[in-house]
Amino acid sequence: MRIGKAATGVITVVGLLIWLVIYRSGLPPMISAGPPIGESPWDPEILQPGSDLFLPDFSFAGFRWGEQDLPALQATADVTHFGAIPDDKTDDTEAIQRAIDSAIGDSGTVVLRLPPGRFLISDILFIERGHFVLQGSGGGEGGTVLVANKSLTDI
Repeated sequence: MRIGKAATGVITVVGLLIWLVIYRSGLPPMISAGPPIGESPWDPEILQPGSDLFLPDFSFAGFRWGEQDLPALQATADVTHFGAIPDDKTDDTEAIQRAIDSAIGDSGTVVLRLPPGRFLISDILFIERGHFVLQGSGGGEGGTVLVANKSLTDI
């Protein structure tokens, strides 16, 4: 069954009239973005005028915007060869930075492997080259965990 242009126009007008009657009647809308009854409006601090907070845009995070699986790359170096030891409860920052720094002069893609376990990081790690992959051993049980034992404001 086809509806002609005139019938479509009538349906639109009737819909608008129904909306107008409900709106004018003071009935509460079906969906409300306002606060619950008895509460004042609230906006998160990040949206307040003059806020110095910001929300990073992670919508494109991940390899090729998260649209493709990670490639399987072979490790070209291992942080343990530079003194980083997983699960020893000592700071691994300097050893990991040495491993990263050793890759600066290498050609091609460098894949720096971190074996399973916990590595303590107490400072910023600087990666100053492209075509560099810091490759852990996955998440969960048997995975790699980087533990920052200081807050970013302290670093």
